[in-house]
Amino acid sequence: KAEAAELAKKIDLTNVKTLDVKPEKLFETGVKYTVTVKGANLRSGPSTDYRTVLSVYNGNVVTAYAEDGDWLMIKTDLGGYGWIKNTLVAKQ
Repeated sequence: KAEAAELAKKIDLTNVKTLDVKPEKLFETGVKYTVTVKGANLRSGPSTDYRTVLSVYNGNVVTAYAEDGDWLMIKTDLGGYGWIKNTLVAKQ
């Protein structure tokens, strides 16, 4: 439980403007994924109905902190947040 509390401190989504949908529950630790497609849009929520907020590219490593169905809420290596469909990434 101490690890989850530490993660919650590190991942403060309060002022993150790129997320229209913020997850109710975060993973206990971040999970590393690699982008497996030429390019992918990160969305502000877990669906293509949400606006595009960032892009990631093949080989980029991202860290997932939550999931909603087949979407992952991730943080990029540059610190940006967004949602990506899980078929566009591979778990490391």
